[in-house]
Amino acid sequence: SFTCTYEVTPLEEIDLFLASSLRYDEGKRSKEIFSDAVHLLTSPVFLVDVGTDQNALEINERGELNIDMSNIGEDTVKIVSLKFRVPQIVRVDNTQLTRDGDFYTWSGNLEENDTRALYIDFSAVHSGASVITGTITYEYKGMSFTKSNLKSDVSIEDKGVKLVSS
Repeated sequence: SFTCTYEVTPLEEIDLFLASSLRYDEGKRSKEIFSDAVHLLTSPVFLVDVGTDQNALEINERGELNIDMSNIGEDTVKIVSLKFRVPQIVRVDNTQLTRDGDFYTWSGNLEENDTRALYIDFSAVHSGASVITGTITYEYKGMSFTKSNLKSDVSIEDKGVKLVSS
């Protein structure tokens, strides 16, 4: 019997299984044995939830993109860059984010057990279907992380004009 001990320091959020193997020669034969699988699962330290108050709008209707962030870690989370791209089928009416070209951005710190809610109020101006997309880069305990799958679908209908003939 042989026991190996090792320490794993994750550089990102992970959820994976791994197994170790041992390859050895027994006489003239080469053999390989595997350990049981070990489940490596990190607890997130920073949560981001993005969504609109309604995904289907009509022309001139108003909507709101909500960005909820929570630091559930044991140290400050530094938001280096939060960036959202808003499609041309909507017009931004009000937001806590700063406009930077085609993007709306924000940066700041979240202390331990702190939450922050940001919003982008918008109006539907053109019919169609699109996606509001975002990316966040943050630092925690000297390590940098990026989440680039932040998105919310938005669909805008134009009811058109009702024609009546006599």
